[in-house]
Amino acid sequence: VNILATFCMFGPAEVAKMCYKIIGPDNNGKVPTTAVDSFLVQMHGVDITDIPTVRNALSFVQMRADELGYIDASLFMDMNRKYPSALFPGIQLRDQLRERFFGKAWWEKRQMLRQRANAEIEKRKLAGTWPPPEPAEAGNDEADGDLDGDGQRRRRRRR
Repeated sequence: VNILATFCMFGPAEVAKMCYKIIGPDNNGKVPTTAVDSFLVQMHGVDITDIPTVRNALSFVQMRADELGYIDASLFMDMNRKYPSALFPGIQLRDQLRERFFGKAWWEKRQMLRQRANAEIEKRKLAGTWPPPEPAEAGNDEADGDLDGDGQRRRRRRR
């Protein structure tokens, strides 16, 4: 349930990051263009040469790959910004899950609330008031005999 909820809260950029991680970067944080090609074919379920924008996205990646045919996450994200239809099946999956579980409007409201909370956190970070101070750790009043929290010890009555 936690994984489903997390995925449903993803925006387009987060779906793209997840796709990059699924492809499986190596120790240097790069993926081969052949893995990107295979991933796009699996994701679309058809020959991607039949889809011009996806074919263009793959060409974009292949032309900008390093000499060994590898790309990094920033190039993958650039591909997604320039050719968003390449990873569109991931967005469709997220939207179908949203519709099936609670409805799209419910998830959009949660995303709006999350964006507001993140904006407030950023504002507080800039102001130097984030993270908030930890509350003073309260003792175990019941173990201390202070059953009502007023600082005076009392015995618990037996029933």
